[in-house]
Amino acid sequence: MSARKLVILILLAGVCGATYYWFAQGTGETLPTDPHLSSPLIYPSSSPTRSPEPSTDQNTNATSQQRTQNTAAVTEMLPAADLHTGAKAGWWQALDPERATDAILLALHASDLNQREIYLLQGLQLDPFNPVLNMALLEHCIAQIGSTLCDTQALEILVTLDSENGLSADFAAIQAYQNGDYQSSLTALEKAAQSSITDTYEWRLMDMVGEVLTREERPLDNQFMIDVMREAESRSSVRMGALFQMCQDQRTDSIWQAACARRGLSLNENANALGQQDFGLGLAMSIADDPESLYRSLLQEREVRLARTSEVVQRFDAEVLENSDWRMSAAQWRSFLDIFAREGQVAAYQFLLHNTAD
Repeated sequence: MSARKLVILILLAGVCGATYYWFAQGTGETLPTDPHLSSPLIYPSSSPTRSPEPSTDQNTNATSQQRTQNTAAVTEMLPAADLHTGAKAGWWQALDPERATDAILLALHASDLNQREIYLLQGLQLDPFNPVLNMALLEHCIAQIGSTLCDTQALEILVTLDSENGLSADFAAIQAYQNGDYQSSLTALEKAAQSSITDTYEWRLMDMVGEVLTREERPLDNQFMIDVMREAESRSSVRMGALFQMCQDQRTDSIWQAACARRGLSLNENANALGQQDFGLGLAMSIADDPESLYRSLLQEREVRLARTSEVVQRFDAEVLENSDWRMSAAQWRSFLDIFAREGQVAAYQFLLHNTAD
């Protein structure tokens, strides 16, 4: 097992391991600092097979109309602001909040509450059914329960777009818990634990950043991949922190302890992003009465898979991220995202390793 994975699992076992360290280790780079920017709000990325076009039925249209009314009301309440304030150096300077993708990216990094809500509002007006946007809004509302933008519609739309995704059940559990409805929270947590996939839309976020870079006519080289992965993978997650804290609050209750452990193991087994898999194992270990025994048994069960994952990640670091001669085609980039969504991050890495060359 790689040192990278051991470090991550140790950190996750003791605290909420919401930061995914392997990428920073692989590139040796850090994000530029800016006093106006906070750490990214979410750790996002959904499958084409689970991301249908927005429904046009009457209920969805009614939801969209109500959201439009709500966001219009918020517009009148928020102070005027320069929507480019706090934009990062480099390609961030080209972001245009009049574009849905750019408004969402700006919202993910705005530290000022009013500024963030303006960006979220821009996104809602331009692309209200964007899964990354609705996840960002849900995470914003975990920390800002009283915000005028926070209602039930973000979760309703996320469920409409991606009903089988365990991510939706996670948010339902957190919302119910914050409202003091512990039984509904436990029920939602059990549903999340039974999900066969958890997709935090990481590949979608990579696609969004790639769209911005493509507008700048950037080549599809290793620096392109570094930039899109930096945004998608070096992110903390409010959702993960809330799940972790909820489980720690209830760890003396055997029913909650079992549900939290099952959710952690479900994430470790079924999440399509490596960071979510690592977090899931950390969550399960943090709630276990004997985490060392659980860790040993899980390693034995997953020894072959973990070894294969470590090998693929190390090869990807060396042959793609650290290789200035590496290139891919536009078609290969689209295939990478598609495979990430359907089969997971490791399969997407394998695709690029097998289908691209120096």
